[in-house]
Amino acid sequence: MPIQCGKIHPLQVSNNRNPAGVPIALKGAERSSMTTRVFISYAKEDKALAEKLYSDLRQAGVEPWLDSVDLIPGQPWERTIRKAITDSSYFIAVLSTRSVGKRGYVQKEIRHALHIAEERPEGEIFVVPVRIDDCEPSFEALRSLQWTDLFPSYEKGFKKLVRLFLYSSKEKPALVKIDKGREDGAIYMLNGAGIGFIRSSHIKKDVFFHHSELLGIEFHELRVDDSVHFSVAEGPQGPVAVDVERA
Repeated sequence: MPIQCGKIHPLQVSNNRNPAGVPIALKGAERSSMTTRVFISYAKEDKALAEKLYSDLRQAGVEPWLDSVDLIPGQPWERTIRKAITDSSYFIAVLSTRSVGKRGYVQKEIRHALHIAEERPEGEIFVVPVRIDDCEPSFEALRSLQWTDLFPSYEKGFKKLVRLFLYSSKEKPALVKIDKGREDGAIYMLNGAGIGFIRSSHIKKDVFFHHSELLGIEFHELRVDDSVHFSVAEGPQGPVAVDVERA
């Protein structure tokens, strides 16, 4: 057996639930409205948090994949899990002080995800380390990635994850570009989820940006206070920086 590894535009979901209280996997037409698939990897010690994350992501409009919910009896579980990782848009590695030093299949999942990440285009974010307490990732490759924390505020960390996952499919198509030329600003905040904010003296509100809007630079190369040029668009959640270049 394998180790059981604030909402934005919530969707109506089925009331069918498994014995653990987690909604069952969507099928057919229900699943078709979801566009971003996210694999959730965890150790059994963190199963309750992983199942909460699964449920919350589904309600937010993301298509999460969790072994305790999505594996069907009789399936070759190891092959199915590896395929689910390969087919996902993002891989969440749930990390805690209880799990980072633990041996087990969860370590194979992380190794497989890191291998897939190496084969993807440079700058594309695939593995998203998510800490649920103040732990230090055991994999050197994970330590080199910016992580997202679901503590001390689960809600704040969760909202950042959702904005990362749904930007391309839901937020970007709704953007309206403001034709006012290029703006100058400085990186104000960077988040391990691949998002950040820019502060500009010409704009009252800090401007959100997604890693996919960077030109000529990778997200991991950015530092707070870096000067940048960007264009501004207006979206459902406020101003968004597009075509972001380091000055």
